[in-house]
Amino acid sequence: MNKYLKSKSRTKIPDLVYFILTEKCPLKCPQCYNSDMRTKDMSFEVFADNYNQVRDIGTKKIALIGGEVLYHQDILKVMEYVNRGSLYCVFSTSGYGIEKVIELLEKSKIIHPFISINASKREINELSRDGYDYSIKAIKLLKKYNISYSINWVAHHSNVDDFSDLLNMVFENNAEKVTILQTKYNYKGEILDNLTIDDVKKLREIILNSSYKDKIMVDRCSDFFRQELLGLKIPVVGTGCCAGEFIMTVNADGKYQPCQHISIMSESKTLMDAWQISEAFKEFRKNKQGCIAEIE
Repeated sequence: MNKYLKSKSRTKIPDLVYFILTEKCPLKCPQCYNSDMRTKDMSFEVFADNYNQVRDIGTKKIALIGGEVLYHQDILKVMEYVNRGSLYCVFSTSGYGIEKVIELLEKSKIIHPFISINASKREINELSRDGYDYSIKAIKLLKKYNISYSINWVAHHSNVDDFSDLLNMVFENNAEKVTILQTKYNYKGEILDNLTIDDVKKLREIILNSSYKDKIMVDRCSDFFRQELLGLKIPVVGTGCCAGEFIMTVNADGKYQPCQHISIMSESKTLMDAWQISEAFKEFRKNKQGCIAEIE
């Protein structure tokens, strides 16, 4: 059991480690927190070394994020390495380039894609996210090859009214679940098209009245968001901002961060040193005030 160490404001080992596999992306999403000036790929050697560290400390799950994960120059090599290992792996993608890994995904039991799409209709999707055609193509391919997958949907004022149609579309195409995420600051330091309180109430009603409600998840970064949407009583630990407390990130340079949305990083040489003894992580935990996303 991964014990929570209250005196240190963290679990014994991270529950989940994110890998920023690449900063590159061919898309131009208005909501994105990555500037198109960021162009680094994580080297395969850095990935493999940190994957092995995660495995050896006892963490069971990793997540590959970007940029666009499938835009990485060695993506097939990375995925094959993961598939030969023991760690459960999720990755987020617009669907761009999914053909390169479809055969591997078809035979894998430990790699689970999350397709990022913000609406059932192109014109609504494009208000916050690029790459609609890639997402739809990926959804159709994953259904065709009977590959388990889920959906990431970022909630905006502009797409709440489309959420029911989005649910119908993706579940008719065999999605396993839909995860609702709250919008974060984009690379300009702006919250794009954020939800209002009325939007949150409307979204909650859609969820409660949906025949798919048991397949709808809410990202745990915001206690308020989860409680309002799902009506859940929020425990003292285990929800809310998880950065540096339950999760950590390895960036494209192989540096360790509490969260990919936060510029703070440790100069520790190993993942476990960053988690246990890094002053940067300790200071962050002490001053943490919750997720950077806010409801207006």
